[in-house]
Amino acid sequence: MIITKYGDHCSLLRQAALYFESKRKLYIIHRLDREAAGLVLLAHDKTAAGRLSRLFQKQQIIKRYTARVLGNLTDGLPRDKIDLALDGKSALTEVAVDHYDQETFTSKVYIVIRTGRKHQIRRHFEMIGHPVMGDPRYGEGNKNKEGMQLAATALEFQCPFNQKKLVFEYTSGL
Repeated sequence: MIITKYGDHCSLLRQAALYFESKRKLYIIHRLDREAAGLVLLAHDKTAAGRLSRLFQKQQIIKRYTARVLGNLTDGLPRDKIDLALDGKSALTEVAVDHYDQETFTSKVYIVIRTGRKHQIRRHFEMIGHPVMGDPRYGEGNKNKEGMQLAATALEFQCPFNQKKLVFEYTSGL
């Protein structure tokens, strides 16, 4: 284990720097809640960080997630999106139900968020009465031993340098 004077030996940035043996500063562009799994986006320099950040600001990055939520959404989701304001700002979460597991009373859902509000997915699903399983903060009756069942499974965007379409995918165990 490597410990620095900053106490950051377990941080994502520190682990990435060690993995890539980077002498350069790294920048987090896309972050996840501590309990969530999946993809994050890092940049190796300020120019890349700026260009990638602008893609997020302009909503030009498609962010896909997979989650297990409490209850049966195969019958009860009133629409394919949750369009409820968060903190006085618009927030849009698109939802596709994969299946319902009667044994665990959970539904597996695929999600695309079009906005990036704090805890957007977690808060939206709580608001419609189907909290994310294992969420330590939002919802009732959704606690479990497996931890939060939310994963960032894909990032898709046009590279701001060569204009090629890039798709990064993470296979979650959900």
